[in-house]
Amino acid sequence: MTAIGLWFFLPTAGLSQPYSFTTLAGSAGTIGSTDGTGTNALFDLPSGVAVDSAGNVYVADTFNSTIRKITTARAVSTLAGQAGVQGSDDGTTTNALFAYPHDVAVDSAGNLYVGDSGNQTIRKVTPAGVVTTLAGFAGLAGSANGTGTNAQFYGPTGVAVDGAGNVYVADTDNSTIRKVTPTGAVSTLAGLAGSFGSADGSSNNARFYYPFGVALDGATNVYVADTLNNTIRKITPAGVVSTLAGQAGISGSVDGTGTNALFNNPSGLVMDSATNLYVADKYNNTIRKITPAGLVSTLAGQAGIFGSSDGAGTNALFYYPSSVAVDAAANLYVADAYNYTIRLGRFEPLQITPAQAAVSTGPSGGFFSTSNQVFTVTNVGTGSLNWSMANTSVWLSASLSNGTLAPSKSTNTTVSLNSAAFALAPGTYTANLAFTNLLSGTVQIRQFTLQAIEALQLTPTQAVVSTGLSGGPFSISNQIFTATNLSAASVHWAVANTSSWLNASPAGGTLASIASTNVSASLNSAANALSPGSYTANLLFTNLQDSRVQSRQFTLQVAQVGTLSAARLTNGALQISLTNFSGLSFTLVAATNVLLPRSNWTVLGHLTETPPGHYQFTDFQSTNIARRFYRAKSP
Repeated sequence: MTAIGLWFFLPTAGLSQPYSFTTLAGSAGTIGSTDGTGTNALFDLPSGVAVDSAGNVYVADTFNSTIRKITTARAVSTLAGQAGVQGSDDGTTTNALFAYPHDVAVDSAGNLYVGDSGNQTIRKVTPAGVVTTLAGFAGLAGSANGTGTNAQFYGPTGVAVDGAGNVYVADTDNSTIRKVTPTGAVSTLAGLAGSFGSADGSSNNARFYYPFGVALDGATNVYVADTLNNTIRKITPAGVVSTLAGQAGISGSVDGTGTNALFNNPSGLVMDSATNLYVADKYNNTIRKITPAGLVSTLAGQAGIFGSSDGAGTNALFYYPSSVAVDAAANLYVADAYNYTIRLGRFEPLQITPAQAAVSTGPSGGFFSTSNQVFTVTNVGTGSLNWSMANTSVWLSASLSNGTLAPSKSTNTTVSLNSAAFALAPGTYTANLAFTNLLSGTVQIRQFTLQAIEALQLTPTQAVVSTGLSGGPFSISNQIFTATNLSAASVHWAVANTSSWLNASPAGGTLASIASTNVSASLNSAANALSPGSYTANLLFTNLQDSRVQSRQFTLQVAQVGTLSAARLTNGALQISLTNFSGLSFTLVAATNVLLPRSNWTVLGHLTETPPGHYQFTDFQSTNIARRFYRAKSP
């Protein structure tokens, strides 16, 4: 790393196979309950999402207290519940009521199961929209096992259903995982109600900390988004709990294997047919993938960055994604809760590495890094594709801007600063490299930032403050400024001075590349004649190449030596008083004519200190003189 030029590229942080995300339904940042197609439909904090075998998507629209359906044509309708009306009524479609449903799951017959959090119940919705309560007692929180309304839940959120119709529930406020049979019999699979923790173990020896999401594999292993532990847990059918990924109590966005990976409030998860887990890593605003070997990678989003942008990989942005679903084609559906949208992620075969932005810094006029940066363009799909790359800047060049890639093939394109970068004035500039898959139309952006700094650098950078008494001396009488040319070309410069009491030398010149010179700013005789007060001078250094002006301020603070006053005593004598700010010794002199030379004034004597800093002298001769002037002088 050098002081005059630098390129650096951040690592890809284990970015997995690319997914390109679009907005399936809803309008980012707009709350509502409107049915419609695509962005004409509105949601209010959609928290749960599921997809059936026909590609229909179901949404737990939490703050609307409704269950919504999105067809493959992106048409959104309200399947059950009434927007803005909370209740626990069973019934058909809008005659049924929910209270802040958090998640939804769908079985092979198209039946939906809902974690109806505000009602403390698990609801079932048939394809015809008939809603019944499978388990739990509406409005009564608890942890009791039992059948139907004899069972109790406390803030149930995530739900998943197996092939036999058993429903698994993240009973969040109880910090347990519950199982509900098709007949409504509820048992506790793992965890102990009301006891928080992160311990692995069997059944009620294991501990969870507000789990929000559950998923299943084909062997009926349960996977849990253990939200406040920031971990992903696994529960065998026998109830044995282990930690699959993440570290309990440690939040982060690190990719890696097992406990080397870090999450931040993982809230929803789902498993595909190849036993890959997909996680809505809520507070990281990312979608993560966990392979069967426990390798965690980031599919989309940027950790800690909020947004609603569509795009592939890190170009896609989310705002607290809370749930994720997957279909048979491995397409992902995300409940992007705080964007109030449902997002669709499709596998994108065009992979661009590295995934991160680049920054180049250096002085205006040159000495930017000219090292080439190589982007690798890879086709990770099964068919050939054509690609192109568009460049929005005139100061960045690319060696290759399009091509055709066969499956599993790669090519490189090299980008570098060109001569136009050396002509840029100081400032910050951005260039977007837009890589496009011409088959799918997906665009991936790699942004370059160029920071051109002023070539004429001055030290010191801070203002100068000099203090002293009226007439001098002053604490700083001379200040050296060093001017350095950081650019590749010569620089002409000049300095202007706004004050009469400060001199600057030399007043200008020419600096060769990487050369320096000193400018001396010194007080002149006019400074000694200044009355008490604060004075400011600006030294204006100008780069005559780009007309950039840099100011260095010199402040002079002039203090009073002291104050002199007189008072007539009752006997007619005059008492002279001096307040001394300087610490100097003084002699009192007098004259009948103030215009007399100081050498002709009469010495009366030394002032006596009473108390420290205060002096007095009594002039008894003043009783016989009509007019007399006094002056205190330091020898």
